[in-house]
Amino acid sequence: MRKYLQFTLPALLSVALYGVTIFFFILPRMEEAIMAKKRETTRELVRTIIVLLETYQQDVDDGVIQIETAKKRALKRIQKIRYGPEMKDYFWINDLTPRMIMHPYRSDLDTQDLANFKDPNGKKVFVEVVREAIKTDGGFVEYLWQHHDDPNLVIPKISYVYLFKPWGWVIGSGLYYDDVGMEINRLVRFLTFAGFGVFVLVTGLSIFIAWRGMVVIKEKQRIMESLKRSEAKFRGISANAPDGIIMMTPEGTITFWNQAAEKIFGYVADEIIGKNLHKLLAPAEQYKHFLSAASRFRLHGTGNAIGKTLELPAVNKNGQKIPIELSISALNFDDEWHAVGIVRDVTEKKKAEAALQESEIKYHTLFDATNDIMLLLNNDVIVDCNARALEYLQMDKANVIGLTPLDFSPEFQAEGMPSKTVAKQYIYEAKSNKPQHFEWIHQNIQGEPVYTDVYLNKITLLGKKLLLAVCRDITQRKKTEEQRRTLEMQLQQAQKMEAIGTLAAGIAHDFNNVLWGILGFGEMAITQIESEPEKAKYSIERVLESGNRAKYMVQQILQFSRQSQIAMGPLDLTIILKEVVKLLKASVPSNFEIRLKISEGPFRVHADATQIHQVLINLCTNAYHAMRQMKKGVLSISLDRIQAESEIKCHSQILNAGSYICIKISDTGQGIETEYLNKIFDPYYTTKEQGEGTGLGLSISFSIIKSHKGGLHVESLKGEGSTFFIYLPPKDDSVVEIVSSDENILGGTERILFVDDESVLLEMTEISLEKVGYSVTGFNNSLDALNYFSAHPDQFDLIITDQTMPKLTGLELSYKISNIRPLPIILCTGFSETITGDDLKSSGISLILKKPLLRKELTDAIRRVLNGAI
Repeated sequence: MRKYLQFTLPALLSVALYGVTIFFFILPRMEEAIMAKKRETTRELVRTIIVLLETYQQDVDDGVIQIETAKKRALKRIQKIRYGPEMKDYFWINDLTPRMIMHPYRSDLDTQDLANFKDPNGKKVFVEVVREAIKTDGGFVEYLWQHHDDPNLVIPKISYVYLFKPWGWVIGSGLYYDDVGMEINRLVRFLTFAGFGVFVLVTGLSIFIAWRGMVVIKEKQRIMESLKRSEAKFRGISANAPDGIIMMTPEGTITFWNQAAEKIFGYVADEIIGKNLHKLLAPAEQYKHFLSAASRFRLHGTGNAIGKTLELPAVNKNGQKIPIELSISALNFDDEWHAVGIVRDVTEKKKAEAALQESEIKYHTLFDATNDIMLLLNNDVIVDCNARALEYLQMDKANVIGLTPLDFSPEFQAEGMPSKTVAKQYIYEAKSNKPQHFEWIHQNIQGEPVYTDVYLNKITLLGKKLLLAVCRDITQRKKTEEQRRTLEMQLQQAQKMEAIGTLAAGIAHDFNNVLWGILGFGEMAITQIESEPEKAKYSIERVLESGNRAKYMVQQILQFSRQSQIAMGPLDLTIILKEVVKLLKASVPSNFEIRLKISEGPFRVHADATQIHQVLINLCTNAYHAMRQMKKGVLSISLDRIQAESEIKCHSQILNAGSYICIKISDTGQGIETEYLNKIFDPYYTTKEQGEGTGLGLSISFSIIKSHKGGLHVESLKGEGSTFFIYLPPKDDSVVEIVSSDENILGGTERILFVDDESVLLEMTEISLEKVGYSVTGFNNSLDALNYFSAHPDQFDLIITDQTMPKLTGLELSYKISNIRPLPIILCTGFSETITGDDLKSSGISLILKKPLLRKELTDAIRRVLNGAI
């Protein structure tokens, strides 16, 4: 029995060692390696999709496509991507809600809120997905999920998820543990069958040796041959392992070397087996560590490196250093410890790390090379800045670090808000992962305002959460925009002057009629004053009536022709239309009928009165021109409120369905040929004779209506006239109405200094004011008035002065008087375009009145000023 064991025991121990090595050391590590490789493959596939999304985002940033288009294209492309052995593995996308954006196999989940979606174990799968995805490098999530071939089969799965921050998309893909298990099982079956074969063979040989007797030498040879065959099979199995497998004695002598190790180091097994591993493959510094640890390993099979995965440098056959990942285990054979090392070449991994480091270097290079100002902020404190920022601030970096952007900003921003308050809000929003884009006013070293366009975003740099401010100097652009606005105002003014020129002849004709009435009734009043006082009173009332009509006509012309800033506010279109019609009736010959139809209102909009007035005058004068050659015609104007159930098609734009106020202007003229309808709104396009028009009217009208969020449309047929439609969004807020006071003329006993270079007006005003109790001192020379006031500054309670006078204007006189003694001043003018709020403040003027004035208007104004109501 003992001799039988002598022959069979080594064989059985070899089989046992084979099984222990394979199933307890190599297979677990191979299983870990396969699983790690699968996880890494999944991670890289998801990162590939992230790179695809970054490409689309770059197209959005470059202005190539809109962000919604980019998202649609990305979804369509990702939804079709499949991979894996059977091309059934896929990617899904959800957001941070979590809400499913796209799932190729579970389209029923698309757009669904998945916050409460659970797997059979009760795990909230997509809540875990979001929690892992928001981590810096994403993460893996384990859960139960239906098999892609059998929806009723729910099995364990692990997925890698990553957040694409610019869109808030979580990209995920995974693998089933069963798929990995199948791969492991195939390997286990192969090794099991091989081991079983070896076991059967060794057992058979042992029985055969025992049965054959004790022919030691011959039987030893057979056993040795059998062992060699077994070893060959073992080596064949290990040769197929993806990682290098090396075995060595405690002294470092190599006893096993598989094909993967040959590929990594360049040595074939015959060259390396029997050689000292550390002398041949390890750098000199590593060899010293081996010598110090060898004695401990020889005695106990332990050491600092046992059971760990290390990254070390190694030397290949060509003498080149290569980075490797090494896992070492200890095996005891015949009371002697041996080391088994699993080696992986991590050259590509190191290259990737080097590429990442190079990318960071490039980032810093771009950071300093870009022409935009870049500031890195920790909260609101500057921690870094690029070269352009230093050039912009004209400071050294050491002096900039530690400051805040507020140190280079004025106290208030353009909207009048404190810079500190506005900056605090922008920083709060950016830190909440909401990218900010805004304009900011800085101050240069000379204290001059500098306008910048700022992008403020939250970033992670070297593990720190920071804010990146990218600023671009747009001061020149602001100046250019201001120049453009000035040119646009000048262009609109030119068009208004064109319209005034068109109406001039008719206005002059009507104005002559008004003057005729004033002169006629004035003459009659003189002859009637003594003999027929009642008729004289009637004639004087007609003179006043005609004077008011002339006053209204002048005010309308001045209002329309003035060049002013846009002043948006509540506006009643009913009033504007009636004013336009009055002006038209005063200028258009009577053989052309003007019809106005106003439906039940209200017709309130948020608009600039002067611009709307300009558009209406332009369209109406165009309509009159279209009928002029026919010697007669009808100009129809209507005002109505409509509810559009569908979109409204206008010139080069489409208005959304909804409520609109519609102004329709129609004529019975020649009409417009169809081929010209799309050209009439082009700048400088006109069908009028040279000298009759610039071609700017309709283009400016279109621009004005569009700026009011409205639309302009035309319908016309040759020979059938034209109709223009103006659509404006309604604003049903209340409009301030001016209610006239009662007819009582208010007087007083105060002392008034009145200055006007028109002697007739001076005399009339003195008599009128003295009649209601005031004491009036009048001058028709502004210098004389100033000299008198200088000598008697305490003699007056109020100053009333005309604006346009020789020697000293009303503003200049008011300024000088205010410097002598501040007191209330009323300025009278026919046209106040050049007078600003700053002018009024510096000159001490309390109120501006527009000439001509009725006595009640003047006395009411005097009373309000003296009573401190203004």
